[in-house]
Amino acid sequence: MIILKAILKLLDITVIFITIAVVFILSVNVVLRYGFGMSIGPWSRELTTFGLIWMTFLLSPRLLEEDAHFTVPVIVEEKIKSAKIRFIVNLLTRGLMIWFFYAVTRESGVFFRLRSYAMTLRIRKSYIYLVVPFVFVISIVIILTKLYEEFKNLKKE
Repeated sequence: MIILKAILKLLDITVIFITIAVVFILSVNVVLRYGFGMSIGPWSRELTTFGLIWMTFLLSPRLLEEDAHFTVPVIVEEKIKSAKIRFIVNLLTRGLMIWFFYAVTRESGVFFRLRSYAMTLRIRKSYIYLVVPFVFVISIVIILTKLYEEFKNLKKE
């Protein structure tokens, strides 16, 4: 659990730096374009796009860990009175999430087999999408940890 919290903290710091870089690049590009009629260069668009991709994926484990992702707690928490049935419903939904993460990670292998490069940055796109399996493994660990905690609470009731 300590290692997971450290990884999440590292992801938070990484997202902060990426956000600062994206905002800076976009701001400079806007000022140059509308103020002076020029641009930083075509690489700025690619870099901000890749930064936004990384921000999206790197924030997903944090949202999952804090239960800030989209859920329908009204149905599970208020309508289902039995703790065992609630646990089974949560087990099924989290099982579907794990399956989804596995399927997306498996299918993202296409990016790693391709030899395509970003047009202006000349970075292999596989490096950009390497974040997908990394983040999904962390997400699966978070889901399994939450299921274990719910199972312990179920045994106490």
